[in-house]
Amino acid sequence: MMNNPPDVTMASNGPPQTVTVTMSNIGSAPAPPPRLTLTLPDDIKTVGAGSTGAGEAGCPAGKGQVTCSAGELGAGESVRFVLRLNAGPKAASGVITGVTDTGLRVRFQVTVTPK
Repeated sequence: MMNNPPDVTMASNGPPQTVTVTMSNIGSAPAPPPRLTLTLPDDIKTVGAGSTGAGEAGCPAGKGQVTCSAGELGAGESVRFVLRLNAGPKAASGVITGVTDTGLRVRFQVTVTPK
């Protein structure tokens, strides 16, 4: 199971905005390490997660397509993928989509405002 995070508003050339996507193993057995591949709009990038806490996995810095990964999920466990998003000077509002190795999908709107 995976949640769709709330839509996010960010300023072009502004500070990074943090978004979390939670993935849960609702089964009764351990699940393989989850991977979430995100497709980002033009000139929107991830800047690395910084520090993460227990039950969190940071997504690496990148643009275009970014793949986040975590360790094995035990039965009933969850992981929060932490994305720190930054909009460049040419960024426009758009949609971030993602898919896991198991076919779960995530989608949320990014609104970019001029700084």
